[in-house]
Order: sequence, then structure tokens, then C-alpha cells
Amino acid sequence: MGGISSAYSFASGPFKSYFMGKQVGPPYITGRVGDLCYYKLNGQYYVRKQSSLTRKRVKRGRAFQRTMQYAAWLAQASKIAAGVYRLMPRETRQVSKYRAMTGEGIVLLKAGIAVSEIQARLMAVYLSGGQAAK
Repeated sequence: MGGISSAYSFASGPFKSYFMGKQVGPPYITGRVGDLCYYKLNGQYYVRKQSSLTRKRVKRGRAFQRTMQYAAWLAQASKIAAGVYRLMPRETRQVSKYRAMTGEGIVLLKAGIAVSEIQARLMAVYLSGGQAAK
């Protein structure tokens, strides 16, 4: 008969130690039951306690203001990169180029560069046949 075996893992640094149980089965389960989350990771089945972190806490909490700023930069850079990517000929489009444009867009947004300037820079590099330095 299946069950749950204890497996302890301790994080280092500023993180608290945590408990992670390893499922012994079959049967194996995935999903949530009460405050426990059952999941599969790299072919192994585990169980952990549900996180106390909520969407509302991340979106409104002072501790997560920087996270939300980075999310906003990513969203804006992604939209800028998508616009330039759509202008590329289909045969030259590659997901890696889109990701590179998004990354470059984030760096430029963080530096305070205007959206129109970022678009112009990305277009100059990716539409003129040039490549970004990477």
C-alpha cells in the first residue's frame, strides 16, 4: 500500500528550512487536498504544505513592490519586442530573437529610455540585418 515517506531538505541563506514529503506508492496523487499540495517533479512524487503567499499579497504588499516593477517592465518590453518582431520577415523570425529583444527592452526601460527610442533601437538592430551583441 502507498503512503508518504519523510524527506527533509534545508535551505541555506536567509530562507527558512522547509519540509518536503516524498510520496511512496502507487497510487500517486497530484493536486491539492486541504492545505497540502501533491505534485510530480522530475519523475518523483512529492507533497508540501500550501504556500501562504497569495496573489493579493504580491500585488499590494510593500515587500513585493520591486517584483511588481520588474513585472511591469517585462510586460512593456514584451509588447515593444512583439511589435518589432511582427515586422521581421517570417523566414528570419526566431523565438530567441524575440527573447533577446525583450531582454534588451527591459534594460533600456530600467535606464529610463523612452518607448519610441527603444522601438527605434530594436528596429535598427533586428530589421537592418544586424545582430544584437550576445
